Amino acid sequence: MPITAPEKLESLALRLDRLPDLLRQELRQVVDQFAGALLDINRGYIEAGYGADGNQLNPNTYSPAYAAYKAKYGKFKQVGHVDLKLTGDFLESFDLLHLGGLRYQIVATDAKYGFLERYGELLGIRALDLDDFVATILKPELEQFIRRYFSAL
Repeated sequence: MPITAPEKLESLALRLDRLPDLLRQELRQVVDQFAGALLDINRGYIEAGYGADGNQLNPNTYSPAYAAYKAKYGKFKQVGHVDLKLTGDFLESFDLLHLGGLRYQIVATDAKYGFLERYGELLGIRALDLDDFVATILKPELEQFIRRYFSAL
């Protein structure tokens, strides 16, 4: 027996009712899948000598002796700004913590983080970069999910 127009409409209405919850689930999966990209954005700030708040890490926080050592023996020979690059364990300890709902927070598990906080706000993503992440990754992934979801009708 063929499906009638009212049955199709009812099926569509049920799918529409379920969509918000399914989109939230999909969004969480996509954020988890691409967490590394967000963490890399945050690492990029630090490697460039900036905190998550956009402020430059104070170049005068290196002691003269450490700045000289870093310039002579450091893998990264710049001393014009603090980049925390020699603290590779710190940068690799970043993780994206799910706080519930659609809330996330970047955390660092390296023991040096407490010491490094003196440089300012180090963990987070600036609004402009987050907007770019949403536009270039999240939006296309969710649009594809919606197309697949409704193509099953």
